[in-house]
Amino acid sequence: MIKTALVTGAARGIGLATTKLFLEEGWQVVMVDRDKPALDDASTGLEDVHALIADVSVPDQVETMVANALACFGQINALVNN
Repeated sequence: MIKTALVTGAARGIGLATTKLFLEEGWQVVMVDRDKPALDDASTGLEDVHALIADVSVPDQVETMVANALACFGQINALVNN
């Protein structure tokens, strides 16, 4: 079974590097960021990712983020709150 990681702040820096490490290990990744243009750029060309726009400081957006991640990949095995 392929594992799924959810990484917040995934559009750049540590979040993007973490995403790439998970991908190198064979995981699929839900990339989350509130900066749509940066997230679109960061996720372009990456396989086994699902990019979601969300602001984790807004509880309703967090609930929607989790629901969308589960709908896409069916599970979340790791969470990186970056």
